Amino acid sequence: ADYSNHPERLPNVYDLANNYWYIEKIDKAKELYEYVSENSSDSGMALKGKAWVAGCEIKAGNYSTAEQLIDTLIKDYSQHSELLSNVYDLANNYWYRQQFDKAKKLYEYFSQNSSDSGLAIDGQALVAGCEIESGNDSAAEDAIKILKTIYAYHPKLHANIYELANKYWTRQKFDKAKELYQYVSQNNSDSDLASRGQAWVASCNIKLGNDSADPNAFDLHTDLLNDHAFDLHTDLLNDHPQTETAMEAQAGIALAHFAKGDYEKVSAAYDKLLADYKGMKRHYHYTFMIPEEYYFLAEKAKSQGRTDVAKDNYAKAKELWIRGAAQLPNISLAAERYYFAARCCKQLSLHDEAITHYEKVVESFPDSKYASSAQFQIGECYRNMTKKGELSKAAGNVAMKTAYKKLIQDYPKCKAAAAARTRLSQLK
Repeated sequence: ADYSNHPERLPNVYDLANNYWYIEKIDKAKELYEYVSENSSDSGMALKGKAWVAGCEIKAGNYSTAEQLIDTLIKDYSQHSELLSNVYDLANNYWYRQQFDKAKKLYEYFSQNSSDSGLAIDGQALVAGCEIESGNDSAAEDAIKILKTIYAYHPKLHANIYELANKYWTRQKFDKAKELYQYVSQNNSDSDLASRGQAWVASCNIKLGNDSADPNAFDLHTDLLNDHAFDLHTDLLNDHPQTETAMEAQAGIALAHFAKGDYEKVSAAYDKLLADYKGMKRHYHYTFMIPEEYYFLAEKAKSQGRTDVAKDNYAKAKELWIRGAAQLPNISLAAERYYFAARCCKQLSLHDEAITHYEKVVESFPDSKYASSAQFQIGECYRNMTKKGELSKAAGNVAMKTAYKKLIQDYPKCKAAAAARTRLSQLK
């Protein structure tokens, strides 16, 4: 009321809304964004306010409402110079919440309507990225073909292909990752990026068990990916501070230490990655990928009967995932980290701790794609504890029945519900 006519009133209200957004006070942020959109005579400010009202609905999980608001936004501001940047930000918000079909729709709009080819190619690459993350391999390949065809001579093509290869790697699609890394290494005039592509081809060969076919594969992996990449990432970090490039470089430093087997340095680099780049677009991806590498090592060692190595790597993955989850309070992305930390605990026979993390997923993120599985695993942990004598049969049966019944009640149509019913029939 005191500053109702002041020219800086609405920009300051907008900044306050952003502060509420970052501390997860979504209802309060939405209220202020609405105020901005309804009271601004500046079309750009009104556009931003309306866009972030939709963003609040995305963050709250109200996807149908968000889609309606975004459709109206695009219709009302179709000629506005700031529309595309806001559409891109909204697509990113869908991406963070793993709503890849909805993110794809907006990235497509962004790509098809951008007059800047550098932005358009980024949008098309993210369309392909959405398909990869959704597991739609055929659609992803089609999107990548479009990328290679339309932007065959664009200077950003190979960097975008490299990022898509990274996405396949994260999803353990090593054959598809290798194909794209090869494309980067064979068709790129940027010697640094080509060397990185070559190193990751060797890394894919190792993951695929093909390293024996290439006697230089391991040397390429260790030499190029470690020493060369470490120096390159350090240079990038220094040249582009507090940017997306710097964040990727920091992740690269952590991975280089990982490849050398230096957990202490990985841990330090990971903490820096967590702290310095929070809120950036792919922060969640890199902070998940690093502990995931330890998890992959543990799974491989377990399959080979190397129990001590498996346990060591499960413990490292667990520690990093828990630290990562702690940096994402009240954000659905934390659910994935708690879930996999719990899986590591289960492999380490730390059933009480596993239950704690699984319960965190169920109680704090009940709509997460991991929630139903987490609830089933709570019952399985009690089952293992009963078998090992950590719980009496009577106490274990009560705990198992409670866990399995809760799963059937809360998630009756999930895949694990049938298994839970079988477990309950065995307890009668």
